Amino acid sequence: MRQIATSGPKQNPVDQDRTNRSKRFCAEPSLAKLQARLQLSEAQLQKVIVRSPTILTCRFESNIGPSLNKLQLRLQLSEAQLQKVVVACPPVLTCSFESNIGPSLTKLQLRLQLSEAQLQKVVVACPSVLICSFESNLGPSLIKLQLRLQLSEAQLQKVVVACPSELAFSFESNIGPKLDFLQEGLDISLKTLREYVITRPSLLCFSQKLRYEPRLEACRLSGADPTLVIRRACMNDACFYRSIGSKSPSDDANQRVIAASQSGG
Repeated sequence: MRQIATSGPKQNPVDQDRTNRSKRFCAEPSLAKLQARLQLSEAQLQKVIVRSPTILTCRFESNIGPSLNKLQLRLQLSEAQLQKVVVACPPVLTCSFESNIGPSLTKLQLRLQLSEAQLQKVVVACPSVLICSFESNLGPSLIKLQLRLQLSEAQLQKVVVACPSELAFSFESNIGPKLDFLQEGLDISLKTLREYVITRPSLLCFSQKLRYEPRLEACRLSGADPTLVIRRACMNDACFYRSIGSKSPSDDANQRVIAASQSGG
């Protein structure tokens, strides 16, 4: 019979709160220095702690401070950019720059032949790339995207620089299925799909279920050109559905809520 490893007894909420407050008290000097270094508001500091609690065990002088300096120097970040990156991705504070962040940045830059300015743009727009392994995440995803769309090296670089956020999505569960849906649902060739993505890289970041699927259904029902789903992808719902002479799904939902409230249901 397989034995299941168990952790120690769980602390009750009161004890857990006492432990957290104790850690926070011990870490106060480092937190104060971090807050001053990045000019963080109390809300921003709280967000950083909640999303990366292990920061409470790190010393500013020997861990956090030097890492911030190295990251800022490597990417030539302004103070505002450094703050934005850390607030958006607090775990970067507890990752080793020498063994994780630095090498991954170098590999990403070499893979896409990015200039220093382009690398900076990618990181500022998508800070989570800093905590992604190049070997197990970024590298394989880039290869799969390039193969799926048959992109040249220059085209791949253009897509990523124009829409860095796509690096944060899983190819298998997000980008890949989305591209399949668009190509099959709109009945377009690979060449056409590739041209759409190259000219509108943000297409990769919109939700398939919340944007593409309902809009394609609306186009079919109204007799509109299905490719409007891509060509007008950046429109908000109200503008898009109005442009094809259709009601927005949110409008129908609001009507149902109003009807239910009026009937007392």
